[in-house]
Amino acid sequence: MPDLTQENRLLELITPLGKDKLLIRSIEGVEGLSQLFSFQVDAFAPNTETIDFSKLVGQPACVCVQMFRQGEPTRFFHGMIQTVARGARGDFNTAYTLQIVPAFWALTRSTQSRIFQQKSVPDILKTVLAGLTTAWEIQGTFEPRDYCVQYRESDFDFASRLMEEEGIFYYFRHTGDGHTMVIANTPSSHKDIPQAPKLFYDPYTGGVDEAEIVYAWEKQQTLRSGKTSLWDHSFELPYKSLEAQDLILESVNTGQITHQLKVGGNDKFELYDYPGGYAERFDGVNPSGGDQAGELQKIFDDNKRTAKVRMQQEAVNSLSITAYTGFLGVTAGCKFAFERHYEDNDAYVITRIHSPSLRAAAIPPATATKARPRKRSSTASPSPCPTARSASRPSRSSTARKAPSS
Repeated sequence: MPDLTQENRLLELITPLGKDKLLIRSIEGVEGLSQLFSFQVDAFAPNTETIDFSKLVGQPACVCVQMFRQGEPTRFFHGMIQTVARGARGDFNTAYTLQIVPAFWALTRSTQSRIFQQKSVPDILKTVLAGLTTAWEIQGTFEPRDYCVQYRESDFDFASRLMEEEGIFYYFRHTGDGHTMVIANTPSSHKDIPQAPKLFYDPYTGGVDEAEIVYAWEKQQTLRSGKTSLWDHSFELPYKSLEAQDLILESVNTGQITHQLKVGGNDKFELYDYPGGYAERFDGVNPSGGDQAGELQKIFDDNKRTAKVRMQQEAVNSLSITAYTGFLGVTAGCKFAFERHYEDNDAYVITRIHSPSLRAAAIPPATATKARPRKRSSTASPSPCPTARSASRPSRSSTARKAPSS
């Protein structure tokens, strides 16, 4: 049987085994904002090849997707091989399945207890995420925390908790050489889709997969709590009220439509929490035992900021839009301008993508046929709270939402 090759094909799988040792059949998976992506790659190898699992597990791999239009940037899915499985063996080939996740996933495998003193959350995160390829796009001032404890938590859970508390989000940028974890807290970190900054609504010709077409656009609004109240206590300020409240944003626009978020009497649906967690971040005594009473006054700013972040995290799911497209360039964390819709023309951030199986055609030797992709779905909604993307554990779902104004 002639040698098989992935040259000039829609999909190419690159692994440490070398060129064309494993050949890809399909890729499917989920990626999202503040979410660990997970891609399942179905591949095969000739029966004459011996696949050494130890050369794959924990090693980098990349799937390259050639765009249909000449000159468009290649779409990459890069990550670490979490799992390798061998499947059925045929007359000529053996099936294999690879599960590809970000390097950040490896922090779920490390649990420890430690203390950070006089460090801000970005500085703590830089210590926890050391060794990962990261891009720090955090803006604003973060006060040092007097005492911050990781206790019997995985490094992943600890980092996720800190990001949730501070309204920090993350996503991944993929290249042929690696993937970068982008850590940010403002809308300016959402760049245009590299392959196409604009997508167009067309429910009639949506079957043209290579076009930048959205052929279904489903919008939904749901009732959310309209008020957040936090209470906390500091033994150094025993008679001071440390309570803070925040209310949901009145409304948000998508194109020509204004959606009221303060609806259905939801200002009576209160999210109350004690302790709020902000009083313990500041101490009137410095590490040397000296007086620093001025630090305690920062509680009265941080309580309002924390309540605002909590309210934004609740409000961000008020309005959602699910979109369907065959375009391969859509990427979580990127934004696009949406045009030709009858009322929702606006800018949107992609925060979650579900990609059904994208298949390469049957691979005869050295052919150049390209397979057509199946539809990809994402969910889009206006974001009244650009800095309140909460970091998610793997069991949580994230979505794709409208781009907020900078």
